[in-house]
Amino acid sequence: KGGTMSSLETELEKTLGAPDAVSSGTILDALGVLVEHPGVAALGNHREERQFHYYDTIDFVCAARGWTVRRVGWFEPERGDGRARFRYDKKIGKVNTEDRKEANYWSDDELDKAAIVRLFSLPDELRLIEVRIKANTVHHKWLVHFGESQIEISFDIFHDLEGELLLREIEFELKSGQPADLDGFMAIVRKIFPEDDFPLVTEQKYSLLVAKVYPE
Repeated sequence: KGGTMSSLETELEKTLGAPDAVSSGTILDALGVLVEHPGVAALGNHREERQFHYYDTIDFVCAARGWTVRRVGWFEPERGDGRARFRYDKKIGKVNTEDRKEANYWSDDELDKAAIVRLFSLPDELRLIEVRIKANTVHHKWLVHFGESQIEISFDIFHDLEGELLLREIEFELKSGQPADLDGFMAIVRKIFPEDDFPLVTEQKYSLLVAKVYPE
């Protein structure tokens, strides 16, 4: 069973890197303080576990272009955490800008590589994509109301399938409302997560994972 392919839509978010010296517990405590800050109204929170498969060619054409092509699973629609078992994502454009856009497709089926190429109308040089990275993930999420907007906070932790830590990031995504509200919210974030310790991420998550998994 499959759904409808979405059109490319702007993904407006700010992402901070998490330093190795700061524990996940400390970050979670700080996020708890953030969502209780005056002017911020917490609308709910939950924890997700997922597995990500990232697709690319043998010479990493997607990474070089700043693109992401991935499958996210396993969702459980009967529990309300997804429309189907898998979500397929395509992301293009520079991160942390309005040029970053995303399209997705929900499916109960595991699509083969050829189907993914067709689904996202990928160029000819991406016909030979393979699964290049697999990661087990944990996502601690909050939805908050700030100004006239809703913002999703997500503390993302990525491990390889053997359990080695690959990546931790804190994302702040504008789900609805005004970009100016996201900027105002980030001013509060910076009081709790200073720039010297939690730098703004300028590369997409997939490219950072490639650098970690394939350091050569």
